[in-house]
Amino acid sequence: RVLEQAANRHESEAFHDFDAQLKELSKLHIEAKDNVKFLSTLERHFKSISQGSLPEIADTIPPMMGAIRMVWVISRHYNTDERMVPLMERIAFELAE
Repeated sequence: RVLEQAANRHESEAFHDFDAQLKELSKLHIEAKDNVKFLSTLERHFKSISQGSLPEIADTIPPMMGAIRMVWVISRHYNTDERMVPLMERIAFELAE
């Protein structure tokens, strides 16, 4: 913040570039925190499908799909096909292993 205040006094072009980058970084940081919050709710399901026995995996799929649906509905960033399709592909790959 001190650097930002010092640069703010000079109103240089470099500051405007820095400010734009800082805003973008802050936006991405908020997105990352949001993604961690929602994806961490799926972690136990991911562990079950990667380490569990076949009956455990079969029991995991319905609640995992429900949790994924909740992420789709509630998350501000994992509510698009561009984000959800790669996640579903990874899950499908893990199930095929």
